[in-house]
Amino acid sequence: MKPPQPNQILLNQKKQHKRVLWFLLIITITVSLIATQLGALPINLWALINGTLDDYLINIWFDIRLPRVLMAVIIGSGLALSGAVLQGLFRNPLADPGLLGISSGAALMVGVAILLLPILSLQDSGLNKHVMFFIKQYSMIIAAFIGGISVALILFSFSKNKQTSLIRLLLLGIAINAVSGGLIGLFTYLSTDTQLRQFSLWTLGSLSNSSLTSLFVTSIIIIPASIALLWFANKLNLLQLGQEQAYYLGIDVNKTQWQVLLLCTLIVAVSVSMTGIIGFIGLVIPHLLRLKFGADHKFLLPSSLICGGLFLLLCDTLARTILIPAEMPVGIITSLVGGPYFIYLIITMKPNGIE
Repeated sequence: MKPPQPNQILLNQKKQHKRVLWFLLIITITVSLIATQLGALPINLWALINGTLDDYLINIWFDIRLPRVLMAVIIGSGLALSGAVLQGLFRNPLADPGLLGISSGAALMVGVAILLLPILSLQDSGLNKHVMFFIKQYSMIIAAFIGGISVALILFSFSKNKQTSLIRLLLLGIAINAVSGGLIGLFTYLSTDTQLRQFSLWTLGSLSNSSLTSLFVTSIIIIPASIALLWFANKLNLLQLGQEQAYYLGIDVNKTQWQVLLLCTLIVAVSVSMTGIIGFIGLVIPHLLRLKFGADHKFLLPSSLICGGLFLLLCDTLARTILIPAEMPVGIITSLVGGPYFIYLIITMKPNGIE
């Protein structure tokens, strides 16, 4: 019996990857539909479809449940995809927007926006409340992007130094997280009661403020940015060979790195401005998929996108149902899952595997 040819092996692998992606997509859609029915007030989806559901439950489903479920899927997808891309860009398995301090930098500037931007204090401007929401939210997105990209540029400049190990990058990220946490604590101390609640939600990570308006703002930024990142799969594969080899294969290395970094930071900035810091999704999901299916970014990126959305959806569904009628910030659950896994990675990784 002849051994399978290399081309046949690749073809079979592509077919397997397509089946896995379709399976994950179907699971995500199914879980999403189930999640919209769960909560303090159970909602029967069949009754909604048949038109026999009470009007107030219909309003809850359309105005609260559905936007929150979709926000969880979109933000989880964006964070996991950003983590997978950053791991490929930095060429190490522990790169994550949260661990490297990008999320903290974004959150810090959101704190500055809450306290200092005069546009956020226009209470009696006479503008429509939806217009005011857009003004406030985009101000925070811009502030979060400035904070996130500043940290990303610092990390990127360090990573280009061949003498900089992953340990140093992680230590730098820890330092950035510590400084940002201290300043956010100071802002919390100086804040009003309303601002204090905002800070609490952002530091713990929560989807409780999801609405149709916030879903629209999130979607028009994260979805196009995520689609754009998927197109970098081949270039990220070539970058794994090294910058010099990628350059000789026709890749504009500097341009690619800048584009990828800006897109990842934009996704993280929008996520942080909407939901706060939700950690470890960008670390756990891509790392598990890489261990199971390999490092081909043509599969790793779309699978991370789908699994990230599914993971955050499951965590948020648990967060809002485990303590009914109260609910837990989803960032607590993702940290309880991701923290031990990160410790496991550190313990089991070879000594020279993090250099």
